Amino acid sequence: MKYLPTISFLYGGYWMEMLPEDYIVEYEGFCFGCLGSGDFSGVQEWLLGDAFLRGFYATHDHEN
Repeated sequence: MKYLPTISFLYGGYWMEMLPEDYIVEYEGFCFGCLGSGDFSGVQEWLLGDAFLRGFYATHDHEN
């Protein structure tokens, strides 16, 4: 994984980085990418889930 790049995202005016350790998972000798995109109703979107949150401390405001 040391040869894979760090991926940067501009989100809400902040640059956030994902390390290869965050977006690649090794399991039983195989590597899997943890990023996905799709075209939902004509709008291209990216799903940033657990892989994205691995490198950050996340808090959730359930009241708002």
